[in-house]
Amino acid sequence: MLQIKPYVEALAGSKAQEDADLAPARAEETKKQLELNIAQIDVQIMQTETTINQLTRRYPLDIASVIKGMDNLALMTRQRNQLANIIDQMFPA
Repeated sequence: MLQIKPYVEALAGSKAQEDADLAPARAEETKKQLELNIAQIDVQIMQTETTINQLTRRYPLDIASVIKGMDNLALMTRQRNQLANIIDQMFPA
């Protein structure tokens, strides 16, 4: 149950204490935002894979577009892996 401090104590409380009280919630919020970023990258990866597959079924084959798509796919995959690594380091289980 929420315990309300006496007003004199509340007035004497510091901004640092408020920040410390909110730190766990802010950390969880940040972790969830980073996890959302991973989900968004996952969607982009799937869309890029679909685009590459579509490009490889066309005639004539536009190899430059396929290579560009594969480069983008590699970049997004690397970014996703780096972000997952950052989350693991910043928010250990």
